[in-house]
Amino acid sequence: MLNPTHHSHAKELYPLITDKVTATIQWDGPTSFEDFEEALRVKEIAVRNKEIYQFTIMHPDFQQPIGSISIRPDESMFRADIGLWIGEKYHGQGLGTKAIRAITNFGFKELKLSKIEGNIFVGNIASRRIFEKCGYQLEGTIRHKVIKRGKPVDEWLFGILLEEWNE
Repeated sequence: MLNPTHHSHAKELYPLITDKVTATIQWDGPTSFEDFEEALRVKEIAVRNKEIYQFTIMHPDFQQPIGSISIRPDESMFRADIGLWIGEKYHGQGLGTKAIRAITNFGFKELKLSKIEGNIFVGNIASRRIFEKCGYQLEGTIRHKVIKRGKPVDEWLFGILLEEWNE
């Protein structure tokens, strides 16, 4: 389900980055297809060099790119946070839950992390449910965590510990 990010995914991913998708994540989306493809080329090299851990989410039935997920460890490799987006036409199919489970497993098994976190814009109930289904616990609300399209946005902080994941 998760493939390392590759610039060849740009053609299929670019049309999926709609306003509805970017309204729920920190990133406002690409300014052009060319910028997006170049960004994926840069990330592809960083992934290959194990500088970042970013994956394209592939639809499990027909292996087509449907979104992106990353896990970003801190410098000590003690904890990390997750970033995720999935194209709107693939919402509500359980694919976000599968992707979060896969990246959480990767974080604990491969990266040997102790804790993984997810920050979700307050009000994004669909993403909140995904993290809850995967065993993440609400740790609190961080007020004015980010500026999104010129306005401060609060975020829910969800977290899971290695011992909770192993239960």
